[in-house]
Amino acid sequence: TPEREAALQELGFVWDSHAASWHERWNELQEFAKQHGHANVPKHYPANPKLSVWVKCQRRQYKLLLQKQKSNMTQDRISKLKQLGFVFCPRRGGDSNTAVAAKSKPADTHTKAAPVTASSNSSMSGTDEEDEGEEEM
Repeated sequence: TPEREAALQELGFVWDSHAASWHERWNELQEFAKQHGHANVPKHYPANPKLSVWVKCQRRQYKLLLQKQKSNMTQDRISKLKQLGFVFCPRRGGDSNTAVAAKSKPADTHTKAAPVTASSNSSMSGTDEEDEGEEEM
């Protein structure tokens, strides 16, 4: 009934647990970015292993979206991640927009490492794009 819905809403009931989980991890990524000056969570991040898995999943979902396959990635999520300077394709030079251009390049270009700068050397370790089997978290 509408009364029950209103009562649950007032108690802070979570209607969409997947969206709530996504926003919770996004908030964690935002905190990471504030602390470290970038949003490149290492592949193995003992301080918050769930965040590193979530970041990998976001990259995978983005890749699926570009390939026009089933994906949980939305334009709203892409915008939110871009606000934090999130790198969707770290092996393709870092810019999230380069993934679209990379689709027209020869297939073996994904094996070339992106240039490493002094500021990205320590932060980019472990942002492997190949080890992606998880679904969105």
